[in-house]
Amino acid sequence: MAAIKSALAWHPPPRSKPVFKFKLTELAARTNLEILESYNYDLQAILLEDAHLPLRPGSEFRPTAILDPVLQGHPLWARAKKPLMHGANLPVEPIEEEPRLQDLLEAIEFGNHKSATKDSPKLLSIFGKEVKKGWQLTLPISALQHLPGAVVGLVGIVSQDSIDAFGHRLPKDRPIHDQSFTFGSGQSLNNQVIEDELTPC
Repeated sequence: MAAIKSALAWHPPPRSKPVFKFKLTELAARTNLEILESYNYDLQAILLEDAHLPLRPGSEFRPTAILDPVLQGHPLWARAKKPLMHGANLPVEPIEEEPRLQDLLEAIEFGNHKSATKDSPKLLSIFGKEVKKGWQLTLPISALQHLPGAVVGLVGIVSQDSIDAFGHRLPKDRPIHDQSFTFGSGQSLNNQVIEDELTPC
């Protein structure tokens, strides 16, 4: 009980100002690219450099040292703890560099799904909200070829219902990131996943 009380009593320290610009503008995209270039495109190094950065893995949770006494008996705690400390890591079979780059070029030429491209203002509105929250990082398309191991998931928009605080149904458009689409290599991100290394449901 003392461990739970201690965890509940913890208050986060003041957050540092994000190093990236979270705006849906060309200037923000260029600035973000310059920051990445200065770190040799090592996004993880940027995120782990400052313990108070809001983008740091696990920053929205209590520190693992405080959660340890509460959760150490849970059979999945050791597995859950890793992404809180180092970020999420999807276990995938590596793809050869040449086919990966070729897929990247094909994806850029192909563009997004029609559900996204037929209504650009709607797409920009959706992504504008995600960028503002820090869930998306704006970069020029040209940056893709420099990001180590980068693959592209085509964007689409699906319409579905949501509910408000009173239980009323509301129509809502949500972005999707299609990780099953394949290009020349025939290797989508989904079919590269090593299923034996995933947590069983």
